[in-house]
Amino acid sequence: MELLMTNIFSDLSKAKKTNIKRTEKNIQAQLELDYLQELMDISDVITANFYDLTQMNNDKWGGQEFRKLDNLIKDCEAFEESAQKMNLPLWESRMISVLSALYYLSKFKKTPTLPSLEKIKDLITSLDYDMKQLYIFKHEYATRPNAAHFPNLIFILEDDTLYADTVAAQLQNLGFETQCFGTIKEIRIMSEHLRPNLVLIDLNLREGKLAGIDYLKEIQSEFPTLVMSGRTDLKARLESIRAGAKDYIVKPFDVDKLHIMLCKYLELDYLKKPKTLIIDDDELTALTYSKFLENYEIETRILTDASMALEEISTHHPDIIFMDIRMPYANGYEIANVIKQVYGREKSPDIIFMTGAVKDGLPKRSRHHSIQTQNTLIKPLKPIQMANIIDEHMKRRQFMSSHV
Repeated sequence: MELLMTNIFSDLSKAKKTNIKRTEKNIQAQLELDYLQELMDISDVITANFYDLTQMNNDKWGGQEFRKLDNLIKDCEAFEESAQKMNLPLWESRMISVLSALYYLSKFKKTPTLPSLEKIKDLITSLDYDMKQLYIFKHEYATRPNAAHFPNLIFILEDDTLYADTVAAQLQNLGFETQCFGTIKEIRIMSEHLRPNLVLIDLNLREGKLAGIDYLKEIQSEFPTLVMSGRTDLKARLESIRAGAKDYIVKPFDVDKLHIMLCKYLELDYLKKPKTLIIDDDELTALTYSKFLENYEIETRILTDASMALEEISTHHPDIIFMDIRMPYANGYEIANVIKQVYGREKSPDIIFMTGAVKDGLPKRSRHHSIQTQNTLIKPLKPIQMANIIDEHMKRRQFMSSHV
């Protein structure tokens, strides 16, 4: 027990250091949100004042209108100055465009034409809209639990909202940050403010068939792009290659295949997130080990009734099973043998036996038992011991799958 507590405190210390790093990144993200909020507040004032100005006498401007214009200019200058202090050059430059148009009106004291007012309105409303969209995304990024831990940002250009959201959810589960866009205009606007690490592009978009190709040509040198499409013909693939796509994946696709591609082009180490099952009739022990693994962000389920093992494996497809040997329904060796019979050597999960009863000896293995296992682990298990075993098994699986 003393050894177990020592290991727990050691892991808690590591977790504390990790949390400190995450906290620092979250503070930085919150500061960015505060900066944007300040600019949005000023932008709201500008939008409201410009609206008031356009509701006044548009046939002939007099002193009242130009005083209103001067106040609007001061608000815009405050925005530009704040953006400069916050080191947000993009917003600063966009407001300078607005100011240039307003300075022109103020200098010549002439009643503006309707088209010129519409142009200024478009500049202001576009800036305000884009800023709010950026704030929404950054707020989502900052408040997501794993946001500070996984910095890789993937843009998804897909006009099928449901499909885009499904892909995004799968990638988020793998540790990527995602942002979905339904049109080229939307992704083009956001790309001005945030640089993605990679873009996933569907070929057929609302703008037309093969519209994704046009956007590919536009951004081919800026960041890696992968095409995802339901088309399997040679023409679609050739057009994608010529437009600069790094790779092509056919929908619907296996997310593991996409994960491998992303890791390849983002130069990340690919290691599939493991799914672990703990089979132990002692619920407290199973829950304890489950908590250990959850601290390492390893998806874990527990099963206290060994008779449900096949159903659990069929439903949740674990990669690794920690199997207690001494159980009332059947011993661990017997359950492992059944799993081997049902799934075969290639598709069976890796099984690691564990036991706390060594004085009385272990149950004898059936002479027909042929499951490949590691040496039996003696309880209590250490958290880092379990995590390392899982890591070794997943690397071995990856190596085997890459050499098939």
